[in-house]
Parts: sequence; structure tokens; C-alpha cells
Amino acid sequence: MAEQVVKQVRLQHLHPEVFHHRTVWNLTPLRDSIAENGVIEPLVVRRRKEGGYWITCGVRRSKAAEMAGLKTVPCLEQELDDVDAVALQVDENAQREGLHPIDEALYYDELHNRGMDHAAIAKRLCVKKRDVIRRMRLLALGAKARKAFVDGRFDEAAAFALASTTDLAKQADVLSALDAGALQPDEISGYVQKTFTAQLDDVPWRMTDEKLVMKAGACSTCPKRSDVQRDLFGADQQGLRCLDVDCWRAKMDATWQRETARPEVSIHEQDADSLFVLGGDRPKVLRSSGMVDADASCPHVISSTWREAVFRAVPEGAEPPSVYLARDQDGRPRFLMRESIVSRLVKKSDATRPTEPDDTPEKTDAATSDASDRRREGKIRRQIVLGLAERATAGDQDTWGWVAACVVESATARSLAAASELLEDSIKTIDQAVKIAGKEGLVALSMTSNRQARRVATAVLIFEEADAISEVSPSLQALAKLCEIDLDAIEREIRKAP
Repeated sequence: MAEQVVKQVRLQHLHPEVFHHRTVWNLTPLRDSIAENGVIEPLVVRRRKEGGYWITCGVRRSKAAEMAGLKTVPCLEQELDDVDAVALQVDENAQREGLHPIDEALYYDELHNRGMDHAAIAKRLCVKKRDVIRRMRLLALGAKARKAFVDGRFDEAAAFALASTTDLAKQADVLSALDAGALQPDEISGYVQKTFTAQLDDVPWRMTDEKLVMKAGACSTCPKRSDVQRDLFGADQQGLRCLDVDCWRAKMDATWQRETARPEVSIHEQDADSLFVLGGDRPKVLRSSGMVDADASCPHVISSTWREAVFRAVPEGAEPPSVYLARDQDGRPRFLMRESIVSRLVKKSDATRPTEPDDTPEKTDAATSDASDRRREGKIRRQIVLGLAERATAGDQDTWGWVAACVVESATARSLAAASELLEDSIKTIDQAVKIAGKEGLVALSMTSNRQARRVATAVLIFEEADAISEVSPSLQALAKLCEIDLDAIEREIRKAP
């Protein structure tokens, strides 16, 4: 290495390194300091073949010096190769405030392109390998998403979530929703996980099945899984997730086709919303549908599913009850049995759960079970409604505008009238040529902002659902989920209560 001598170099002879990636600047304080005190710390430079010098360290100082009116700056010339120059830039910027994660990722990428793997980069720069991989993953952001991140429109957690999909069209959809106010920055991570990834913990196919979708292969050896990319996702990803939703849907469709080929099942023609309600890891069968989940636990027989209990209870030589096949909201094939038929059959079985004798008037097991379920569902409903009412007045936690439109469209006239009266003052503030009220007023109010859409949807549902005693409706559960009410926790508490 040449002798280190500080010398004054004219600014016109200095050039930022071609791999200089700093994009976020705050030069005003430094400019004022240099105007008063000069450049205290010399720039580190190396010679260019074309003449002049590359600025290895000190581009920010050179820009601020130029703004302050200086013609020359002190420089320390060193002999460095490209890898040393990149590493020195990263090291220097890491000690200073303001190096953006995207800039850091670009520097790591420079070293990677010069033959260094993630482990070598981490060792050279004294950082964790996982951090190198995660930072470089940010480069999967398209130009628009990258600029939005640099401009501070969302945080690093949201950027990592958005970078988990390399589909630029999907990234653009998220940015469009952000621009329209339909999605808030703190909602991006959850939205991306729900929309662009899919749960693998509970799929209806074998993870080792290589033939279900031939071009996809087996899930067990697929690299597009959150557990395979632990260094990338870490604690940001909940559960085992598939990172290729299109492939996941193709496998779900193939599973449905396979199940419909079974001769022993009949296809149930009702739509998913009339059979299932969203909640927990998978949608649950609605009691009002008159069906039970064949693979769910049977309440009348210890440690048995409905399917097991029913087929054990069928007398020898008798025809077993029909098994129906339906698709839930996730597209999952679900096997159903008609509750009135299988309940009678199972209760006649010797394996029925024993009950303690008492002196109270005799009630049928079905009536007791139905009454208990209705009470439980009513308690769950009331807890959800209380939670929604509380969140309706808390801050500006925006939700989806279309939720309000869907809720208003399906609500009763009585609920709409009550909600319209409650929100009358807000509706009056809408600048309309014609006076609006009722259903039209609620819809118009929900279109003014996401916060108002939240208020409309919550108010309507409070009146629509508060006095009901049947199962929790899909619309109520959908809004509860969007408002981040923990439905599973509510149900657990209700079940534990005497």
C-alpha cells in the first residue's frame, strides 16, 4: 500500500465509485458544518485509469463541500481493489447515520457479484449471515416499491413482506391499494401473508405426493416454503407457509378433482358461505346448514370423529348414511354428513358417551346439545360485537371499504335505519346535491374514507347481530378478523366458562 499522505484535490477531479449505492442524503447540517469548519476528516480515494480519483469514502462530504462553495477537499489516496473498496464503503457507512437498508443490500450484492457468498460477506463485514440474506432479499422489490420504501411510505417489516413475492404485478397491486388508502402501511405485512402465501400446516394432500401436480413436485422438497427460507423470514412468518399461492391453488383444485372421483360421495351443491363460517385454521361447518363435518370430533362418542362413530354404529348389512362432498371458502374438499340422520344413529350406539342420571325432567340429547351450542354461539357473538364497538371509536385503524358495502347490502331494513340514525350527523356532512339517508346515506358515507367505511360496517353489524342467538355469521366473522379480534381466544374463554 502506498504511503498515506493527505493532499488537497480539486472537487472536479473526484468521482463517486461506480458501485456507490447511497440514495438517502441529509446534507444541510453537514454543509453548514463544513462552511464554518472546513472538511475535518479526509476523503479516502483511489486513482482512476481515466484520470482523477474514485471517492471510496466521503461522497457525502464531497457533495456538502460543493454546496458550501469549496473548490478543494483533503483526500487520502489508497491502493484498493474493487472488493476492498466496496467493503470499506459498507464499513464506513455502517458507522454513520442514514444508510438505507436498500443501499446496504446493493453493497452486499456488489460483493456477491464479485464472487463472495453470503457467509463470506458476513465474515468480511462482521455481520450475521441471516442479515446479509434478508437485506439482499429487498432487491426483489421492483423499482416503484423500492422507491416507496426509500421515500418512507412503509417500514422495513412491510418491505420484507412485499419482497417475499417477486411478482411485480402483485407488488403493484399493493402499492395501488396503498395509494388509494384502502391499505395502511402497518397492514401490508398481514395482507401480503394472507394474499400471497398460503398455509401448509393443514393441507388435504400428502406433502410427499409428487404426482398430484406433476410440474410442481412434492411440497416436502419444494424450496418455496417458509421453513426452507428461515434465514429470509425468521420470526416474520407465522406457521408453515407456501410462498407460491398459484401452485397451492392448483394442488387444492387437483385434490378436489381427485375426491370428486370417489364413487361413495355425493357432491353437495350449496355454496360455501351457506355451509361454512370462517374461523380458526379452517372454516367451520354452520349448524344452520343441517350438516356435520365427517372428520370433526363427535360429541357423543369419546375420541371418535363423526365418520368413525357413524360407520361403527351402522347395523351389519344396513346401508350407511350418505357422505357429501363440498368445497369451503379456501377451496378445500370437505366431507359432510346430515346431522339429523347421523345423530340419531350414533345415539343408539353402545359407544355413546355415558351421562350421569339426575332427577330433572328428561330432555333429549339433541335438544340439550342444541341449546348449549346456541348459548355458546350467542356469547361468542356478543363478545365480537363488544369488540367491534370498542374498535369503532379507537383511533384511525382503517379497514376495507368493500366490507361496508357488503354489510349494508345484506342487512335488514331495521338495522339500516338504526345505523343511519346513529351516523346521521356524519352523513349530513357529505357534500351532496340531493339529500341522502338510509341505505344510500350509509353507502355514500362509507365511500368518503376507510375510517368512515369502518364506522358504517361496525354500526350496521352491531344492530344486525347484537340480539341474534344463532351461529356467528360469515360477515360478522370477516369484519372481526379485519379488526384483529382474536376469535379463537374468545371461543376458548367461552368454552372454559361454567
